Amino acid sequence: MTSEQLKAEESKLIETVAKVEQLEEKMNGEMQNLREKIAQMQNDMKIYQNIGNLREEVTAKKQSLVSRKEVIMSQETPTEKLTELRENNKQLLKQLNDNDTYIQLNTLEKKLELLQETNRNLQNQLDEKRIEVDYEEYRQQALNILQAYNKLLQTNTKST
Repeated sequence: MTSEQLKAEESKLIETVAKVEQLEEKMNGEMQNLREKIAQMQNDMKIYQNIGNLREEVTAKKQSLVSRKEVIMSQETPTEKLTELRENNKQLLKQLNDNDTYIQLNTLEKKLELLQETNRNLQNQLDEKRIEVDYEEYRQQALNILQAYNKLLQTNTKST
């Protein structure tokens, strides 16, 4: 064999070795995957071997949930409670409105409001009238003018 043939044969063998290594890696990955699946299946088999226990657990959980549902359904809902409270409120308001003392109190409160409003209006009118008849400023001005006029007359009479 010639050296070229040997080189060609060597390159073929190198390619074959590379392919074999790739195939080996792929097989190792598959083996690992199969081991995991086998372990999972064994776990599942252990669980299913105790199928009686599983059924008991499921039945107990179902009964628990059913009893919880019954408790929840037997309780009043918030809307029912709200309706009851509103009805109670209406009854109390009706009783209050029928009470003579409450009626008198409301009447007196309305009278008080009217009297307070009237008092405010009268106070405003009184303030306006005080402003209208407050002549102290004008009086003072008049006295000052009169005093100045008197001084002027006195000086005129002295000089004549």
